[in-house]
Amino acid sequence: MKRAQGAIIGLVIPHIRLAFYGAVTRALAAACRKLSFQIMLSVTEDNPEIEQSSVRALVEARAAGIVIMPTLNCRAETMNFLKLVSTVQIMRHQPRVSANVVRFGDAQGIRDATEHLLSLGHLDIGFIGASPETAAGRLRLSAFEAAVNGAGLAAQKTVYTGPTHSDFGETATGMILDARERPSALLVGSSEITPGVLKVIKRRRIDVPKELSILTYGDHEWLELFLRR
Repeated sequence: MKRAQGAIIGLVIPHIRLAFYGAVTRALAAACRKLSFQIMLSVTEDNPEIEQSSVRALVEARAAGIVIMPTLNCRAETMNFLKLVSTVQIMRHQPRVSANVVRFGDAQGIRDATEHLLSLGHLDIGFIGASPETAAGRLRLSAFEAAVNGAGLAAQKTVYTGPTHSDFGETATGMILDARERPSALLVGSSEITPGVLKVIKRRRIDVPKELSILTYGDHEWLELFLRR
């Protein structure tokens, strides 16, 4: 990208609610300053139409490159625009977009988390995560199932996947707590879902970890305050 003629690097992300996105923005901005680039931020709210408009605007502004966390239903027009500029995908992998991907070691992280809960003696672990229609959601769910199967346990009954929103976390957690047989531990596979999970846990006065052990993938800075008694 530093060999390109443009002076703009576009950053296209779903939202800025989480500290993670702020950290990504700061890091990219710092790198751009060193190379005399300007960063242009676009927030899509995971809306393919907004994403298309944002990418088009960056291409028309002759951006030197685009760093993007693509939506699940990335439009063909958006992908055509991305072919016109150097592109790097971050966290999410849209296979129809021909670009390198930078992401976490999701599989290892979820596997380690599951094995930790198993080591504590939990034989029935619930899982709440992103939809398996997304690459990250699919990878994390597969890693969870592999770790459980590797321990010689039957398939887990309590698995909920859906949109990476706090509201989904609330809904899924409510269903788990209302079930006749509640798991002894819960693994939350998305930091964006975590706030909704903790809202319900707090509202219903569930004793953690006596009544339910909880392990989340991706910490919030305020999580320690929730757990402190």
